Amino acid sequence: MLTNPKPPRASTNIADWEAPAPKVRGVTWDYVEDFDARGMRRVYGRGDHFGRNPVFHMDVWLAKNGRLLVRFWSRSSEVDGLSIEVIGLAIQPSQENVRELEENWVPKCIRDEYDDWIISEMEFDHTPS
Repeated sequence: MLTNPKPPRASTNIADWEAPAPKVRGVTWDYVEDFDARGMRRVYGRGDHFGRNPVFHMDVWLAKNGRLLVRFWSRSSEVDGLSIEVIGLAIQPSQENVRELEENWVPKCIRDEYDDWIISEMEFDHTPS
């Protein structure tokens, strides 16, 4: 597992979130190199579209052992996906009682990483007008 190289940032999000980020401390994430969702339950998902860019997706998966894994992906072959594990989240839903999480659980550090990933994968037109 690779470690999170970025410090927390104070910025607004590019993705439109209906609910504010929860006020939690100590939540971080680490990269996951070989993410495989077999045996996991999808507990949250969203998609965001910005102009002529592809749709960017975030899916959250709950493993039987309580690990929360997040996959950022797109159907576009030009977009590189990214997978991370949420670490230190006090709310650990169990496989039995969770159907789908609402967006209000998504911590700021995950929202920020999702934004950074979207920005890094967007197709910007740098042609002068």
